[in-house]
Amino acid sequence: MLSDVGQLSKDAEQLAEEAAKITLGDLSLPDPDYHFSSGLKPLAEKFTEMTSSVKTRLQSQSDLLNVSERITGQLKLKDSLQVILVAALEHGISSARIVLLNEAQPSSQVSPDQKFGMGKDARMLAPLDEDILTVTRVRGQWVMRGSQVSRNFHITKEMTSPALLISLPLRWKNKLLGTLWLASDRQEELGEEKLSYFIDLSQKAATAIVNHKAFDDSLTQRKQLEAVLAALDDAVIVTDRMGSSPLPTLQQHCCRRWPKSCFGRFSGEGVGGRRFFRCF
Repeated sequence: MLSDVGQLSKDAEQLAEEAAKITLGDLSLPDPDYHFSSGLKPLAEKFTEMTSSVKTRLQSQSDLLNVSERITGQLKLKDSLQVILVAALEHGISSARIVLLNEAQPSSQVSPDQKFGMGKDARMLAPLDEDILTVTRVRGQWVMRGSQVSRNFHITKEMTSPALLISLPLRWKNKLLGTLWLASDRQEELGEEKLSYFIDLSQKAATAIVNHKAFDDSLTQRKQLEAVLAALDDAVIVTDRMGSSPLPTLQQHCCRRWPKSCFGRFSGEGVGGRRFFRCF
């Protein structure tokens, strides 16, 4: 009896030491050489599972932060989406693909506009893009395993049927932009943490798509406005409602073209009879 009490006390001290390590930020797993008594063994196993789960979640958050930082430095959509695909492959997926909808098509039609893929089987599985996009449009997020894949998709002789398929819709304000779909060539456990990580990746992909589109639209509008200004004989100053110029480079363009008349922000006659216009 006394020996049992002594072992329990020793086990409790060991767990207290492990808890203290976590408090200090040390998430290394408990000493594998230490064997807990039968009384505290279930508690020790749960403690190990908790430590492993916390460590996995922290690593996922760190990886997602790294993905965000790498996307920020990209000027092209293709490069931003490649960051997403690489991040998926680093978490145990053999192939990853992104298929974007063509905005020029009616909403009732599915017409892939751009396709991106990485991984050893990404090119081989590319013919599944449109079918996967169609299913995702109807079902939203889904996961298929083994025989489910061959029952729902046409797997040709040239393809190797994936053991696992995951499709995550790329949405922005309830608008479907496309899908991020992932394939694995081996049966593996898809835990909640891993699925959550892939969902976060899909959200970052959608954000990247919208941001790049907004940036491209702003560049197009700016070029159009510059073309209009270049075609005018009269000087033009572009200001906002507060009277300041939201586009200083365009104002500088005006000043270079009409140096004698670019000095005010009022409507009327300028030096040499040139007219000034305030644009809102």
